[in-house]
Amino acid sequence: MVRTQALRRRSAPLLCLVLLLAAIAPAAAQRPTCEQIARMSNPTEQVRALEQVSFSCPDNIQILANALSAIGRYSSDPADVWSFVLTMSFGIDKRIFEQALSAAADRRLVTIHRAAAMLIVGAQTGKTLEYYSHEGEILPGPTLLTVPLDSMSLCATALQVSHGPWRGPQPLPSDYRRRAAKVLDPIAVDSTEPQVLRRLAECTRPDRYNDELPPQIDVSGVRLIYVCANRFRVVDPTPRWLPFRRSAANRGEGLKAIYAT
Repeated sequence: MVRTQALRRRSAPLLCLVLLLAAIAPAAAQRPTCEQIARMSNPTEQVRALEQVSFSCPDNIQILANALSAIGRYSSDPADVWSFVLTMSFGIDKRIFEQALSAAADRRLVTIHRAAAMLIVGAQTGKTLEYYSHEGEILPGPTLLTVPLDSMSLCATALQVSHGPWRGPQPLPSDYRRRAAKVLDPIAVDSTEPQVLRRLAECTRPDRYNDELPPQIDVSGVRLIYVCANRFRVVDPTPRWLPFRRSAANRGEGLKAIYAT
């Protein structure tokens, strides 16, 4: 009896190890390979598979960019879409930036997917994903995707932050701020766009309106009527303050006002 009990005590750790390996083996066998992930056609499954392998694939960025290009087939559940935004925002790369811009401008997509794309654009250009309520509380991510921000003043609390913990192999284009503004500014002033998108376009725009990056909107309806000396009368149907500069090309022509695009 004593020998039997001693044998059981010695064999107990080995039995635990065998049981542990038996539990791990099926999970390891079910883990997809990077090649399998790259071939997945469903972006929801693709992103979840990347998370399952802890983003260990060499083509992480390209796989994410491909998933973003197919965002229209992604889940429309706010919690799932917010998780997608967080995943797309952990690094900075030209491919993700460009796919996010394309999705933000695509009116064929549902609102929640375009809202996600705008938040990704903001994160790619250095914005935090934290927006605040009037009570000073951080708004839940899924709320940002479905409920319009209630005041433009809240954009100021979404401070500029440093880029993500790492940068992808393809840096953002040198004119990325202007390219982002050219997509976001028209959405912000378009009364036919959903309010949640108009507000997000305001807040995710890089370098909020200044003379270096003025509103990138259609100014064809703006008329400048020269009065005299340095005076102009401006007829501006847009909802934005528009900076202009003066130019006198030849003596005798008088001054010309040119929109500072």
